[in-house]
Amino acid sequence: MIGFAHANALVWIALFAFLPLSMVVFRLLPAPLAAIVLLLGGEMFLPAGGAVDLPGLPAMGKDLLVYTSVFVCLVLYQPQRLIAARPGTSLELLGVVMALAGVATVFSNTDSLQYGPETVRAMSADEAPTAALEDVLAFAVPFLLGRALHRDSRDLRRMLSALTLAGLVYSVFALIEMRLSPQFHNWVYGFIPISFDTAWRLGGYRPMVFMGNGLAFSIFMATTMLASVALARTRLSVLGLPPVPVGGWLVFMVLMTRSLAVMVFGALLAPVVAFLRPVWIARIAVVMVTLVMSYPLLRLANVVSWDPVVEISRDFDPERARSLSGRFEVEGKLLAKARERFLLGWGGYSRNMVFDPVTGQRAVVPDGYWVLKLGSRGLVGFVTDFGLCVIPVVVASFRLRRVKGRRDQILLATLMLIIALRLVDWIPNGRWSSLPTFLAGALHSCSYAMARARGPARGESAARPLETLPAAAVATAAPVEKKPPRRMSETLRRAPGENEA
Repeated sequence: MIGFAHANALVWIALFAFLPLSMVVFRLLPAPLAAIVLLLGGEMFLPAGGAVDLPGLPAMGKDLLVYTSVFVCLVLYQPQRLIAARPGTSLELLGVVMALAGVATVFSNTDSLQYGPETVRAMSADEAPTAALEDVLAFAVPFLLGRALHRDSRDLRRMLSALTLAGLVYSVFALIEMRLSPQFHNWVYGFIPISFDTAWRLGGYRPMVFMGNGLAFSIFMATTMLASVALARTRLSVLGLPPVPVGGWLVFMVLMTRSLAVMVFGALLAPVVAFLRPVWIARIAVVMVTLVMSYPLLRLANVVSWDPVVEISRDFDPERARSLSGRFEVEGKLLAKARERFLLGWGGYSRNMVFDPVTGQRAVVPDGYWVLKLGSRGLVGFVTDFGLCVIPVVVASFRLRRVKGRRDQILLATLMLIIALRLVDWIPNGRWSSLPTFLAGALHSCSYAMARARGPARGESAARPLETLPAAAVATAAPVEKKPPRRMSETLRRAPGENEA
């Protein structure tokens, strides 16, 4: 087991109990609802430090543990869903390619590195199977789960509703931490996974709840905020709550996260979802993911300059401006190191880091998932990793015009924008979880099914479909009022359109 010295027993209880708990949840709830509850619940409440390290398996931190547990439960209780998804016939193959390239990375880094008095260890051949399995579990499995669990617009609405509800729940914890400082992780699990001095930003505490840091919390809240704004625009409620105030509340919470980049993107993208036509939402998403894929090439060619961004941030927070300037300088050093083994990368054990040639100490504090991925796994690893999320967004932009209902177009375009935002966050920050890859799998499946389905006629997208009404009401075409169900599970089990008052 890997963990922190001050962690209490609840860390290990939570990690070891998650798989049995997942089996119970799958027995109680329908598979799609059980999966989304476990995936979001695990990301939100499992400890952000510590991992179960068993022989022959990669270290199972909360991200690997959650997606692996859901996959195992799906195999045990709903294998027909996986069979219907035809594993290996879609983009999850990129995850397999990444795993095979990872084996090649191991064998190309069997040399040790010497920096002054310090030696960075070599990679050994017996690590290759574990590395390959970790890639499959972290990339191919989340994408496949997204495809298998989301087949149509009904599943898409359920997923966006679950994201909105997750944001509402987390906002309660966030308000407490904004007042008392980030303490929930310490109160429950006995430790804080980061240095506490990063908790103070822009004149207040930056919450993180059970995330690894405040940045991970901020981007998660931005994800839930965009989902809530889409539901508000399409007048789809969650648990009978009025959708517009819910969306407004989560917009406010994003602006209170005190993470400057997320606050700016939240302020810009919320109006995009609220007011623009779906085709324009999709175009913005495509532009964002295209820039993300182009960014390494632009940096390699020294085309991009971050000086204007640093100057703008200096007007808000001089300390933050210095941090950004240092971060981009480090990014340049890591990129120069990545050029040396550009195709397959340097592998693990911090071999992709920059070290002082005299003292042997690490000379940089790394930031930016993209440059770390490029340095450790090379161009192949970068393309397969980012391609899992970029390709579904681009493909969905072509399918969007064939989706007939305007409501479904808005929801689908919003999911594209959510994934694009998460990818943009990978440029300056980390890949905090596999949620973007899971959402990309859902987008790829839903866009295909919704483009092939026959949607409602123009002008009827906001009306409740006749097939959701009782048979007698269909015969008479009389309007039927339905009260929101009282049980939360019943609410999420239904499509959000059925829950309107």
